[in-house]
Amino acid sequence: MASHRLSNPLRFLCLGVAVISGCATQVTPPPLPTQADVRVGPEIELLAFKTTYGDLVRAVPDAEGRVHVLIAADELRVVYHVVVEANGVVRRTAVQSDVSPRSIDAAFDEHGRLHALVGDKHLYLDNATWVQSDPTPWAKAGLEIEQSSLFSEERGPRFVRGASRLIWAFEVDGGKVGANWRVDWYDPYTILPIPWIARGEKTVLVAESNGAETWTVLEREDKHDTIASCLASDQEGDVYVVYEKRRVILQGAGNAFFLRIGAQELIGAEPQAAGSSLHREGRLLLRSTPAGRDLVFDVVKAFGGSGWNYEAPLMLAQEDCLAVDPGDQNVLLGGRMLFQSGQWSAASQFPVFSRRHYRWRASAAGDGRYHGVAIYKYFGPGLFPPLEFQIVYGRLIGTTWETAELGHPTREAFDIASFGPEKAFVLWETDKGIVGHWVEIAARKE
Repeated sequence: MASHRLSNPLRFLCLGVAVISGCATQVTPPPLPTQADVRVGPEIELLAFKTTYGDLVRAVPDAEGRVHVLIAADELRVVYHVVVEANGVVRRTAVQSDVSPRSIDAAFDEHGRLHALVGDKHLYLDNATWVQSDPTPWAKAGLEIEQSSLFSEERGPRFVRGASRLIWAFEVDGGKVGANWRVDWYDPYTILPIPWIARGEKTVLVAESNGAETWTVLEREDKHDTIASCLASDQEGDVYVVYEKRRVILQGAGNAFFLRIGAQELIGAEPQAAGSSLHREGRLLLRSTPAGRDLVFDVVKAFGGSGWNYEAPLMLAQEDCLAVDPGDQNVLLGGRMLFQSGQWSAASQFPVFSRRHYRWRASAAGDGRYHGVAIYKYFGPGLFPPLEFQIVYGRLIGTTWETAELGHPTREAFDIASFGPEKAFVLWETDKGIVGHWVEIAARKE
């Protein structure tokens, strides 16, 4: 999924709450109970600039062992493409200037060409030069994409990670793709609820194959918003989706579902008309129930029990909460739930998941293993404690996470790219720019 930033009202609200709560309580980094045998390579400077909280990064591996990194430098108003060779050699190219996008993403198509999404603009790399592409699927259909609401993280158009071809994902007004009318009782904590007539918001998937496009709308006929939070693909082209069904934006917690869409179902034997609908509902992951003015999540017992009441929603809201093994179609969901041979089981807890203030990304490593990286925010000592960060790497073997601390970033942008079970590239943000490290893990049998 694309890298995106928090809306400014939400960012300042969270920062204010964090500072106030931090003055009263010092939070220390969580322990790392199972240490991985990790060799962290030397620091590689990807791009030097004065960083801000508006910076974005996205890392994509290629078949030659290189990692391609998109960096949106907010202060510079430039998006860069940085290529890191296995030996640490770095090459930098400007993708687009005079921009400060709210989201970025990158992916390779079926011919091995690198594509980039900078906000709602689509570019591709042609002979070392970034070229503006043909109109995007939504632009060709005359649609405007939905990006955010005041109290939600900003979404943007993105590619389905791990797919062997371009599969786009974006949100549109449900009325533009044939969704049914509904009436919401809009109640921003007032005495008298206000009726609100709408057709909701829908996630659309557009798969490209041999120049043709096939559109799929998640549960178009359902009257809820159906919004995908996590998407990933296996080598066969099947797409795995975690999505939420909800009704009211300001009370926006809803039921979460897991769905696998077969490649032929997604692409179709013949190109389909824009707006074709996926009728079946996914498997329930989280159920929300009203408790006074709050919405409390109750995780279905098969997925871990009541101990996940606050933890699971946090995990499933992460950008890359879903990772699919490229070979055997096993799935890691939220860092805790494993889908193997048609059965769900629970993995051990990644250390930082015991705290609320973290962000998380996972990447399939092959051979039934997974890489994960989390950035954890905590307060240092003092009356006015500084906000500090810790970045932790983990590899999942079987059902056990082996972890190792990598460093202490000073901002929130980070990502990970997998190069098989024993190697990954991790990057993060400092005050002086974006840095990265090759991470090598000793081979180990289960």
